[in-house]
Amino acid sequence: MMKLFSTYVIGVTGIIGLSACVAIDGGAVEVGWQLRNASTEVPSRHLDCSETSFDSVRLELQPSDSTLASPCTTAPCSETNCCLFRCDQEIGVTGFVIPPGHYSMQITATLAENQGQERSLESSNGVTTPAPVVREVRTGEVTALGVNLIIVDSNR
Repeated sequence: MMKLFSTYVIGVTGIIGLSACVAIDGGAVEVGWQLRNASTEVPSRHLDCSETSFDSVRLELQPSDSTLASPCTTAPCSETNCCLFRCDQEIGVTGFVIPPGHYSMQITATLAENQGQERSLESSNGVTTPAPVVREVRTGEVTALGVNLIIVDSNR
């Protein structure tokens, strides 16, 4: 009786899983971030996004093959901003739209400006993000970049 019930549950779960399909046109990238204060007085204090000068985090992807354009600035990501995430999310995941290949990946802090434009903030603005890393994106798989530390000098 228990074996029959287990088979039934597994079968129903499989059918439900098949009905929730997602279009897979490439791989996906997942990245997380945490904000820390650059002050030596309280170096490990977690910052809230409202305490910073930016409102979004952008995932930058540059293909290793320099003849290709970044998938974050070309279709389909350019229409959906799949590489731009609200700062307070603390994690971002693209859709399965990144073409397979090796990419130099990094995050940048961005500030929304007039007419939907954005400006990347750098160390001269008191924001330091990690250096790029090279990772491979594979169709149907999620490439995880882990949690990245963004250092913010709140005195600037």
